[in-house]
Amino acid sequence: MNPNAEALRLDTQLEHLHLNHIRAEYRNAAAQAADQHWSHQDYLARLVDGEATRRELRSIERRVAAARFPILKTMEDF
Repeated sequence: MNPNAEALRLDTQLEHLHLNHIRAEYRNAAAQAADQHWSHQDYLARLVDGEATRRELRSIERRVAAARFPILKTMEDF
């Protein structure tokens, strides 16, 4: 299969699965993995960790927005 067609197929599948962080980062991570001799498991773990972190942050953002606090205060504001 053509490498460009394979990349397009992978991008489409990642988009369908809503794995946006992995979709945005897998190429850069693959280049870094090759340069730094990461194992396949390390490569995958870093991509999945990034995806999990991104989802956790988005979840917090959604909950804060849904709470509709009248004023957002930081700890320094108290």
